[in-house]
Order: sequence, then structure tokens, then C-alpha cells
Amino acid sequence: MSLSRRELLKGSTAEETCHIASMVVQCLPQKLAATAAALEAIDDLEVPERDERGKLVVLIEAVSEATLMQRITQIENTAGVISANMVYHQLD
Repeated sequence: MSLSRRELLKGSTAEETCHIASMVVQCLPQKLAATAAALEAIDDLEVPERDERGKLVVLIEAVSEATLMQRITQIENTAGVISANMVYHQLD
């Protein structure tokens, strides 16, 4: 498959793909519950683990690079989030 640079940056591919990513998100400890609830409201996103110090494990399953990047941006822009770091990314 041959993609142009523009198609690649937009996440446009002809093949069906599945992106699975995990992130560690640090949030304000006093806003842990509200931040976790806001993150879980985002499509394609799950928060399976959290601790009282404000760390959350976030799992994302997306159909394209563009969708994955949108979810990361949404995480970063969520109230109470201090930082978001990708730990793992797999493309199937």
C-alpha cells in the first residue's frame, strides 16, 4: 500500500486498522474521581486502574491514527489532568 504524506498525517488508510494504546495520566489527587469519570465518558477509552495519588491507567482503542491523536488531545485537555504519557502502542 502506498500512502501520500498527507493521507498518512490525516490517518487515512484503505485498510482496516486497530490501534491499542495505554497511557499513564497524572491528575490532581483531589480531583481524581471527577477526572476519571470525565475520561471514561470519552469514546473508545477505559480507565481500568487508579491510585489515590492521582495516577490513572488509560486504555484507548481507536480505528485510525487520527482518532488516536484526537483521544490523546481530549485526555490532555480534560480538567484536572496534569500530564499524559503514552506507555504502549500496538497496531493490528
